[in-house]
Amino acid sequence: MIRLGKWVAVGSMALASFSAQAASWALDEGASSVHFVTVKNAVIAETHEFLEFSGAVAADEAAVAIALGSVETLIPIRNERMREMLFEVARFPEAILTAPVARETLEALAPGESVEQRLRGTLSLKNSTIPLEIAVRVSRQGPEAVRVESLGPVMVSAEQLGLATGVEALRAIAGLNSITPMVPVSFSLLFRAP
Repeated sequence: MIRLGKWVAVGSMALASFSAQAASWALDEGASSVHFVTVKNAVIAETHEFLEFSGAVAADEAAVAIALGSVETLIPIRNERMREMLFEVARFPEAILTAPVARETLEALAPGESVEQRLRGTLSLKNSTIPLEIAVRVSRQGPEAVRVESLGPVMVSAEQLGLATGVEALRAIAGLNSITPMVPVSFSLLFRAP
């Protein structure tokens, strides 16, 4: 998820500290997902995902660190090219998403109850941070679990995140006419109470 940025430059060390705060809700990686769609040659859309991420909700903020090296496109050579040419994971291993999510809102929901919200947050990747507006549904899934999921795709600009050169390199090496620079991202995140 996502929010303004006191956080973004400090990466996983800050996330570990954030997750350790008293009474934080921890992300259940195995019950969560982050997907994105790429469009090549203007008509061929393919869905990909990240397999590794961590996060927490503490105080009034949620944060998720996505391991960019865990990208899964179902084509090994494409995974490798995305890691090396697009994300440059040796230098920039993570993307950080943050958003305001009041913990008391999570705790006030009864099991089976949900609420829809529009959040203003941020996504940080490489040396860029961009604002995002995200419509989400927050659902209580039991006494100790809350799911936060996007209500629709969140449109992310590769150019704004400093990925345009990498996108062009991928296009050229794959012999494509185009790769669309706007990328829809969706997520479903399960947080568990301590």
